[in-house]
Amino acid sequence: MIVGATGRLGSEIAKLLPSALKPTKNDFNILDAYGMEWYLVHKNIDTIINCTGATDTVRCEKEPTYAYDLNVIGVAKLVNLCQRYGIKLVHISTDHIFDGKKGMYKETDKPNPKGHYANSKWIGELYVQTLKKYLLIRTSFMKDFGFDAAFEDKYWSGDWVDRIAPKIVDAIKMNLRGIYHIGTERKSIYDFVKTRYPDIKPISLKDNPRGRCGLKYLRDTSLDITKWKNEWNSYYKSSRG
Repeated sequence: MIVGATGRLGSEIAKLLPSALKPTKNDFNILDAYGMEWYLVHKNIDTIINCTGATDTVRCEKEPTYAYDLNVIGVAKLVNLCQRYGIKLVHISTDHIFDGKKGMYKETDKPNPKGHYANSKWIGELYVQTLKKYLLIRTSFMKDFGFDAAFEDKYWSGDWVDRIAPKIVDAIKMNLRGIYHIGTERKSIYDFVKTRYPDIKPISLKDNPRGRCGLKYLRDTSLDITKWKNEWNSYYKSSRG
């Protein structure tokens, strides 16, 4: 079952898993524990892919309750039900749980979230990790780019959402458990964006150090994806015999 199947990531995953249940928010609201349980007891579900949550970073900083309701309280309610009914939870988290000071973060590196969005995602992760059966994926992605310039000195390991979704589906089909960083190689936002927007202009962090939410931009949130690559390569080789 995909929760948040109409969102940017959820809609891409839904295309790749057409047989998955895709309840609407009215049918399955992560803030409504009783409603979620009623839905679950009437379905035969072994895995929930949670693509929902508070992702509007500007709103998260202006309205902390919005961030913590969806990314902490809602996740805690979902975790409780997954524990009760023996359901595996696939939870999507973010590279923003790190402070961006060094980059190439491994799954074992200690998070240091900055701001309400990042902190709420980190606390949500802690709830997920109390489960016996979970797959926690840290990643980052874009659907489009609505600016005329991109940072040439800000780095990440994300990708376009239509390219991240298949990797997540592969991880689900491989029945992975635990924490995985999924993405691509480290590159600047500028180098990334120009792959689809060739006329994009470069800009430096010193010229625009703070985002619309008022927080300083994180300089390097790139993720070390070695663990994921090793698992995928092993799976690919074994699937080919």
